[in-house]
Amino acid sequence: MRVITVGQRPADGLARVQPWLARDPVRLSVRERRRRLGAEGEAALGSNRQQEGVLFKEVEIGGADPRDEVARRNDEPLAPSGSDQTNVDVAAIKRRVYVAWEERGGIRTATSSNGGRSFSRPRLRGAGRSPSVSIGRGNSLWLAYERSDGKVVAAEGNGRAQPVAPRGGQQQQPDIAALDSDGAYVVWIDDQTGLFGAYGAIFGDVPERLDQGQPVELAEQLDNSRAPSVSAAGRQVLVAWSDFRAHQWDIYSRTSEDRGESFQPQIRVNDTPEGFEALNDSPQASRLRGDPFVVWTDFRKRSTPDESPLYDIFGARPAQRNQRLDGDGGRQVNAFAPSTAALPGGRIALAWQSNRGPTADVAMRVVANGPRRRVDDAGNRDVNSWRPSIAALAEDEVIVAWEDDRDGPSNIFYRRLALP
Repeated sequence: MRVITVGQRPADGLARVQPWLARDPVRLSVRERRRRLGAEGEAALGSNRQQEGVLFKEVEIGGADPRDEVARRNDEPLAPSGSDQTNVDVAAIKRRVYVAWEERGGIRTATSSNGGRSFSRPRLRGAGRSPSVSIGRGNSLWLAYERSDGKVVAAEGNGRAQPVAPRGGQQQQPDIAALDSDGAYVVWIDDQTGLFGAYGAIFGDVPERLDQGQPVELAEQLDNSRAPSVSAAGRQVLVAWSDFRAHQWDIYSRTSEDRGESFQPQIRVNDTPEGFEALNDSPQASRLRGDPFVVWTDFRKRSTPDESPLYDIFGARPAQRNQRLDGDGGRQVNAFAPSTAALPGGRIALAWQSNRGPTADVAMRVVANGPRRRVDDAGNRDVNSWRPSIAALAEDEVIVAWEDDRDGPSNIFYRRLALP
């Protein structure tokens, strides 16, 4: 198995695969360090010094021994398959549940009318990847995904999926939110200007570019956006995305008070201190006690020789102080891939992938004061559970779906949980 590794400080799972071009003068400012590294790269052009390369290392993971059976106490496979299933997304309102995932190069959906106690047979919706689903208050079902030809498409109910921006460029990573009265708001990234930017539109309307402003000089050729997210409640629409315009991965957001017809200026959400490099990803747009609230995977890389923290789940109202949400306190364990669901009373249900143990597990809590609890019931067995998606069924119950390899291939498992 080949694993791409990225240079970080020594930690479990990382390997040294290639020397750096030059020593990093860590006692200097980040700006001066970048300037010196750029000068070293320019000086190396045309020489025999290696400027870049393909990094890989052969590693053995697990071996080929048969997997011991893992008892299922609460978790259930949604649509058992001998093929890998991935990138699940779930939406719910009352007892109605809508789920989409990737399998064998296609997008499949299934529905439940009894709160996830049983699901319909999966339906193939088209060739593509990265599905997103949403349910409106009128029980309208919405699906968006990246079609195999590189266009983002969306559909209501069982209708045929239509492009959201036919004249755009390469489009990826869609997210969709049903609007209260009718329609849906879609966000995605698009490289129609040469670099990927964040775009959005009410389905059927003219798309609008959401990320704003000029990048810093070092990021002019790298000014990409990624991983957009959208939520809608009443007339308010909140979008969030990860942005490299400052030569680091910051989280930005914009808010609309008229169903996405117009937006307020963008706000940087993460409050990464000076002297740290922000390497943030997977933002989730949500609402906490009626206010816009963003949750994301946060990494704050130090510019000094001190050990950098690992990945955490952070959250914040835009332009306000950030708070850590993964419930691990001062203990440093990796936490990735947050998913949020709005609960009655203004609370948020949060699920994420936790690497607290030797394998990946799914954890959840209620923000901001609920206890941390594990979702999957694989115990300490050799099972990995990845990238959850969570939706609220009622005031005191949620449904969580995730990727799980306990049966061999990665299949979509789910569980209904009562909240404290």
